[in-house]
Amino acid sequence: MIDLDLFSEKRPFLYHLTSQLDLPLIVSSRSLLSAGILLGQTKNGLDHMRQKRSEHLLIEVQGHRVMIRDQRPLSEKALRKCLDEGLMPEDYYELLNRRVFFWPTLSRLQRHFDRYQSEEPILLRFSTQEMLRLNANAEFSRINSGATRANSHLGGIPPRRGRGTFSSAEQYPRAISSVAEVTFLDECTLPPEFESAYDPDGPWSIVST
Repeated sequence: MIDLDLFSEKRPFLYHLTSQLDLPLIVSSRSLLSAGILLGQTKNGLDHMRQKRSEHLLIEVQGHRVMIRDQRPLSEKALRKCLDEGLMPEDYYELLNRRVFFWPTLSRLQRHFDRYQSEEPILLRFSTQEMLRLNANAEFSRINSGATRANSHLGGIPPRRGRGTFSSAEQYPRAISSVAEVTFLDECTLPPEFESAYDPDGPWSIVST
């Protein structure tokens, strides 16, 4: 079980990486929406819910152009070897598409940023305490759920995953230090102010919604 007050103390910020293109919708709606919610607002968008995105997807939502990121770090061949509960890859893609993802440490943000740095993404930093207060749908994962890197300790296959990959604070079975991702199912409300930067080292600037 995770004590949310203690988690907020030890992990005071949650970090999110997105396209600069997405910021106007984020600010105007004061929320972050999952890929699934965004796709559901476009014609034939739900056709993508159970498919791997091999490249970024550009769509229009509420008059704004929005980029939904690729899922290239997921290898379907590797994914088939590590799924639990009889899940198929398409089930897992849908599971991911229903979530908004945050990194709880700068080191994890840095690794994610390194992958997309050439695209000049924008980084968003939120108070963990405020995010958990505003949203009761937080779930925690001990793995990077969107990548299938081989693990030498597991015989060269990725960590196992499935519906149990994401747990509520009450059901999370490990220490705070083991949390790799904080996710919110479908969408999350944002505080009136948060911060943005173009590099994990900052400088960070205030964004008001």
